[in-house]
Amino acid sequence: MSTGPAAPLQMAGKSNAATPKLNSEVEMGSLPQDEQASEDDIMQVARIGDVAAMEKLFESGEFDATYHDDEGITPLHWAAINNQFGMCKFLIEHGAEINRKGGESVATPLQWAAQRCHYYTVNLLLQHGADPLITDAQGYNTLHISTFNGHVLLITLLLHQGIPVDVLDTFGHTALMWSAYKGFPQCVDLFLRWGASVHATDEQGFTALHWA
Repeated sequence: MSTGPAAPLQMAGKSNAATPKLNSEVEMGSLPQDEQASEDDIMQVARIGDVAAMEKLFESGEFDATYHDDEGITPLHWAAINNQFGMCKFLIEHGAEINRKGGESVATPLQWAAQRCHYYTVNLLLQHGADPLITDAQGYNTLHISTFNGHVLLITLLLHQGIPVDVLDTFGHTALMWSAYKGFPQCVDLFLRWGASVHATDEQGFTALHWA
C-alpha cells in the first residue's frame, strides 16, 4: 500500500542557502575594527557610513552614487549590508541604482540588507523603489532570504508590500516550506495566517508538511 512520497533528508539545494556568499574577500561586509576609512576608497567609506567623506568623493568628480566594481557591487550594497541607514539615504538621494545586482550571489542591496535582517534599512530601500521580487543567482527573492533567518517582523514588512505569499524559488519551494524546513514555528504561523497554501507542492511533489 502506497503511503505517498518519502520525506527527503533535506531540501534540494538548500544546504548552503541560508548563508550564501556575497563577496569572496569581505563576506557579508565585515570590516576590521582598526581599519580606518580612506577618502579614495568609496566602498570602504560606504561600509563605515562616513557621509562627509562620501560627499568629498562626489565633489571631487571621481565617483558618483552609480559607481560599481567588476562584480557589480555598489556603495549602496556595502552601506545596506552594514546597516548604514544614513549612508543608504544619502546614496539613494544622489542617484544610486537601487535594484543593481552584484556580488557572487548576483543580489540587490535590498537582499544584502535582508541577509543581515536590517529591518529599517530594508524598509528605507523598499520606500525608494527596491523590488522585493527580484531573484538572486540561486533563485531566491527577498522574502525567501528573510525566511532563512526567521525574522518575523521583516517577513511581515515584506508581505505588506504585496508579495504573493506562495511565490516560488527556483525549485518550487514556498516561504512556508522554507519556514517549516528551518523549524521556525512563528514564521509558519504567520504565513498560514497570511493565506499560504498547505497543499502547494515543489518540483518533487512535497508540501510544507513534508519539510516540517
